[in-house]
Amino acid sequence: MLQVLKTTPGVSDPQIGTGNNGSLCLEFRPAEKTVWEGPTAFCTDTSNRSPPYSFIGNFPGILPQGEKFDIHVSDSVMKEWRAQCGIDSTAIFN
Repeated sequence: MLQVLKTTPGVSDPQIGTGNNGSLCLEFRPAEKTVWEGPTAFCTDTSNRSPPYSFIGNFPGILPQGEKFDIHVSDSVMKEWRAQCGIDSTAIFN
């Protein structure tokens, strides 16, 4: 999954981290129109403890008035994770 991040156009600063609950996270900064307060982080879904694992993406965005969220880079990442790694992921905006 980290290799997918490293090779996806529009992704910068890909890294592995740990979530607040100790879950595994993959973090990156996507080149998208939405202004992100921090890195986008996809962390393991702690309710699913056995393979195939799923990841939940945290999008800490600030949306200019009248604009829609732009997640075209993150969407490409999620599609490639599914195709190359068999991993399901879900985006959550907060």
